[in-house]
Amino acid sequence: MGIAIHEGAIGNIEDPITKYVPELEKEDIRFRDITIMHLLKMQSGLSYSHNISFPFVTGDSPKTYYHPNLRKVAIKHSKIEQKPGIKFKYNNYNALLIGLVLERTTGKSISKYLESKIWQKIGTEYDATWSTDENNFEKMESGFNARAIDFAKIGKLALDNGKWQNNQIVQSSWIDESMQPKMDSTYQNFSNPKFWTYNYLWWGIPEKNTKSDFMAIGNLGQIIYVSPRANTIIVRNGDEAELFDDSDWIILFQNFIENTLKPKE
Repeated sequence: MGIAIHEGAIGNIEDPITKYVPELEKEDIRFRDITIMHLLKMQSGLSYSHNISFPFVTGDSPKTYYHPNLRKVAIKHSKIEQKPGIKFKYNNYNALLIGLVLERTTGKSISKYLESKIWQKIGTEYDATWSTDENNFEKMESGFNARAIDFAKIGKLALDNGKWQNNQIVQSSWIDESMQPKMDSTYQNFSNPKFWTYNYLWWGIPEKNTKSDFMAIGNLGQIIYVSPRANTIIVRNGDEAELFDDSDWIILFQNFIENTLKPKE
């Protein structure tokens, strides 16, 4: 998204999503009030339920994971629950709508855009895949599959403010805006090990006097944990262990970082 804005494909994150997906206005005129930034912050006001009941296919999670036409799901099944910008709600419809905006403005599939703008420029060592629906639209909320070493290189790109070797791949201002977590009271009751925040699809752990740690968290326990203050990247691939949920892993990573920062006796 940052690259697309920098190159002029997208105006800015305060643009209403109806500028790029005008069909949404026919579904609900209130979509005019939802901006790209609201989608990136998961504060769009769109409804979403993680509850699954019979019939299975009618639930929001099954639809956004398994429907054969995710473009249609994004437009026809995104429903407004409240005004945007008020409350955080993790929501797969937000990710699908971001995908529609990027696809339409860049003229490329999301995976091809990622490949040309980032993947081929950061010294990745292996091919990656991105799962799609039956119409070759990427599962924007999940399904990006890569080796640990290449996930670490994504972390390295973020750690180095969007620069790879001597080349600025992503604008440093976008990296700072995206990945440095903002204090926000709407996250206080979220079930995390400490006061986590969410900003532009990255989770963050705010620090008051130094750059904050941030992370990408996958659906089944894949994590890219980046600590600028310790100049450290931690990558975990694999299913959740029996007694380890995301919170446990993040606490473990935090403790490791804190120990590396302690003065040597």
